Amino acid sequence: MAAGQADPESRRRIHDALAEFFDAIVLETNAIDQAEAFRTARNVLEHFDEYFQGAGNLQRRAKRDDPDLSQEDLAQRYRVELEGPADSPQLRIGPLRPAEPLVVIDLVELAPAAARRLCLALGHGHAGWAPI
Repeated sequence: MAAGQADPESRRRIHDALAEFFDAIVLETNAIDQAEAFRTARNVLEHFDEYFQGAGNLQRRAKRDDPDLSQEDLAQRYRVELEGPADSPQLRIGPLRPAEPLVVIDLVELAPAAARRLCLALGHGHAGWAPI
């Protein structure tokens, strides 16, 4: 949103900051790009109840493409789990292991610093501090 109303140099800076943010927190993905992986994670979390039932937007699209998929098959594609040590959890969205996840996102170790850098790049905060 911010880039849409900015001058070209600011748009470049915003784009670079977002790319750095996604690169820092998206640890693993099979999506086309990290921004898409992050959007998928946000959608699954925001509409958790729908995805849990196999009725999320991305699942409905998959069902249109392959009507033989059951609601359970669709729900398993977007399972939400926390993994990693308790003091540094990661969000994993995707089918059970050993299958590859759709996305794994850092929640504790890398995300706060990446979010601060993003805020500073967008002109929020000062002297190394940014609101989170």
